[in-house]
Amino acid sequence: MKRKIIWALLLLLSLNPVAYQASPVEELNKPFKVGHDVYDFNITMESFIIKPQNTYTEFQVDLSYLPESKNLTNLPVVYVTDGQWRRMDYKYIHYLTYKKIIPPVIVAGIGYPENYNADQVRVSDLLLNPDNFLKAIKQEIIPVVERKISGDPKKRIIFGASLGGHFVTHAFLKNSLDQDATFWGYIGSSPYLLGPGYQVFDLARKMASKKRVIKTQLDLAYGELEGQEDYHVPNDTLFKILENKKLQDFHFFHHVYPNSDHFTNTRLALIDGVRLLLGERKNRGIGAIDLNYGTFMYDFKTTTQFYDWQTNVFAQDSYATDPKYSTDNSPGSFKVAADFSKYNSFNFNTSSVFFENFADRELEVSIYVPKDLAQMDYTLQFLIYSTFTSEWIMDTSEKFSLKKSGWNTFKYKWRGNVTYGNADCIRGFGILINRPETAPVWKGELYFDGIKW
Repeated sequence: MKRKIIWALLLLLSLNPVAYQASPVEELNKPFKVGHDVYDFNITMESFIIKPQNTYTEFQVDLSYLPESKNLTNLPVVYVTDGQWRRMDYKYIHYLTYKKIIPPVIVAGIGYPENYNADQVRVSDLLLNPDNFLKAIKQEIIPVVERKISGDPKKRIIFGASLGGHFVTHAFLKNSLDQDATFWGYIGSSPYLLGPGYQVFDLARKMASKKRVIKTQLDLAYGELEGQEDYHVPNDTLFKILENKKLQDFHFFHHVYPNSDHFTNTRLALIDGVRLLLGERKNRGIGAIDLNYGTFMYDFKTTTQFYDWQTNVFAQDSYATDPKYSTDNSPGSFKVAADFSKYNSFNFNTSSVFFENFADRELEVSIYVPKDLAQMDYTLQFLIYSTFTSEWIMDTSEKFSLKKSGWNTFKYKWRGNVTYGNADCIRGFGILINRPETAPVWKGELYFDGIKW
């Protein structure tokens, strides 16, 4: 009888750990492969602008959810930093719901309006002044979000990558020291921890210096191919500080993704982090495998495909359902209300991390050209974003004429035509539509469909 009681207690403890959890990679080594069915469902997204008192910047907040989740209540909310770049990543979180791995959730992306230079302003919010940004989220963003949707305040999660990973780590440490339960879970991908004064390490040592209860979940990860001095050494240092038996009720996961770099690591950490925090025991795991596109076609049959694409600041985008404006006469295409009165070029692209070798692949795009635009001398170019190190580099193709009205299909192959970047390591691609200086200004609606390679 005594032996049965002991085994029962051990089983209970294994299911409900109350002390520090080391990184259980072996125990939770359950790879999850993303398939092409990641585009088989629709996403509803609404966006709005918030002007906080605690920061100098405005924020655009994107709320996304599965349509069938709209009227559900008390849902976990996953807050995502750098929302201006992460829109196409929201589908991975909703995909986990679609595959019945996690419950329905709301995703709240916190980014910047299109007229902001996100590369510059994010440094202030995520690295230099994280306390102000954290205060804005707590006091001004969360209240607005959770007036619009029914979120569970006990299941808030925040995710960030790179500088966003720094902010998530900083927020975890500050909230833990202040016994602030704003967030229940924290997921950081490739945290850049070498901020001014290395304050993260001071906060971590302070938190780990004495016995305390930390009722939270923390998941940090970086890629094997990232720089030793910038990522391996600082993150490993932090991991060792947090591996402290004094921290009670603290569930800490940390891992390094094999053959992953600073960009590809983001989605892997996001997928696995959400699985770890929200999945049932049988669905939790580490070992995400991102979608291998191979050959692929965007037919825009779902809104999920629509949110993979974006345009520059002078265009208003919407999902079109009129079969007339689709290459196959069925609903679904990308509609843009373009205005060339302010800028001379229009950029339509997907800023992804496909990591495909596009050198020998033919990229194809179909565009609906209105009659009045076809009478002007506007041109189209293909573009790719690639990199050798950490900087994004843009290459453009030769120019194609837009003199035919109706649906036009353009094709281009990159082999031998890359000037600055690397077609074997792309980060994004798309097209440019250019207005020559001598051409009149055009305003109107453009439609895109049938993008494939």
